[in-house]
Amino acid sequence: MIFEMGILSARRGKRLGVLLAIFWIGALCYFWLPDAIKYISKSDTEKSVEEDNFSLDQTLHVCIASDHKTLGGMIALINSIIINTNSEVKFHLIVDSQSVDRVTIWIKSTKLRYIDFEVKAFPEEWVDGKIKIRAGRKELASPLNYARYYLPRLFPDINDRIVYIDDDCIVQGDIKFLYHMHIRPGHWAAFSEDCEGVNKRLSRLSNVYAEFIDFKNANVKKLNMKPSACSFNTGVFVTDLRLWDKNNITQQLEYWMELNTK
Repeated sequence: MIFEMGILSARRGKRLGVLLAIFWIGALCYFWLPDAIKYISKSDTEKSVEEDNFSLDQTLHVCIASDHKTLGGMIALINSIIINTNSEVKFHLIVDSQSVDRVTIWIKSTKLRYIDFEVKAFPEEWVDGKIKIRAGRKELASPLNYARYYLPRLFPDINDRIVYIDDDCIVQGDIKFLYHMHIRPGHWAAFSEDCEGVNKRLSRLSNVYAEFIDFKNANVKKLNMKPSACSFNTGVFVTDLRLWDKNNITQQLEYWMELNTK
């Protein structure tokens, strides 16, 4: 009897061990390999791409902004994009006035000299008196951090989509899939919510609007926003500059920037 109970206990122990192993493997995949799990369903990825506008011959417009302190990140990002795509990409680079020649020489003196690019100095007077950082990272006060707000004004000849990517990013996939990402009807851009991904899963920080916006402000109350709604990340997005300009997005952003200084 004791012998039989020992066998049963051993079998139960093995089953428990297998279940625990499956649980931990699943947990590790969820935390460390979210993309692998996400793309098991290929149809979801295909549905997120604008198939009607997909053209292998289309030039993809990519914008990166950087000041003299972070030019290395800009160059690394460009490299990561070109090694992962066969598409024609035009890079629209925004820098401070002292970095125009530097980044141009840097690109032309390396293997990047074959890329299609333009460099523009950001007119910092556009944001004079409109920037106020109340807490947190002081580097966010850099005028170049707000260059993304002025894309149609900086590139008036682009009547198409453009992808904006922060210079602290590295692209590990084909940029064409981001460029052709589905934008919902009535929207002018597609952003990633900040409540997903590995960083969020390993962080206790709450990336909801209540953490960044004063909902006691009368102007904010008029928007009928939910304080508990997930915020979005402006570090990577795709937008249609025709819709941006049509909806006066730059003017709306300037309004809120100025309101923030009061």
